[in-house]
Amino acid sequence: MINATLNEAKMQQQIRDIITAFLKLPKDIAKKRMASAIRKATKLFEPALRSNTPYNSGSLMRSIKTKSKLYDHGTWGAMSFVAGYTMGTLKKKRGQFIIEGSGHHAIIVERGTKSRVRASGGACGAMPARRMAQRTVDSVKGQILSAMVSEMAAALEKTTTELAK
Repeated sequence: MINATLNEAKMQQQIRDIITAFLKLPKDIAKKRMASAIRKATKLFEPALRSNTPYNSGSLMRSIKTKSKLYDHGTWGAMSFVAGYTMGTLKKKRGQFIIEGSGHHAIIVERGTKSRVRASGGACGAMPARRMAQRTVDSVKGQILSAMVSEMAAALEKTTTELAK
């Protein structure tokens, strides 16, 4: 565990160094290339989450998405990426509103439920926690950080080469 933490800290420092180098380039080009590198690196999360999602949950499988964003805040800026299950889209079919391609029940599958009793007195039982997203984050975090370092370094090299011409 200590080794993994040291490696993550080293990779985060490498990412900071690459961002510092990007900040010396023209802003519009740097922002576009960094966002592209982040998008490529975070796409590793989707197949890993798909493999941890239960097989018989078609709507959960269809709702897996990743989204990365690069915010422009003065000198540093901020990067974020969100991955997981989307809520789906509200569509009207045959006069009724339905949620299509939804993972609105992902939190119940992820964290489980406690044993419950209906108002009529019947027991519903409990759903065990599956922790699909948490297991995926734990297993893929290092790969995403290393992919982010390599993708951003490649994008920086490509950009500096193009600007030097």
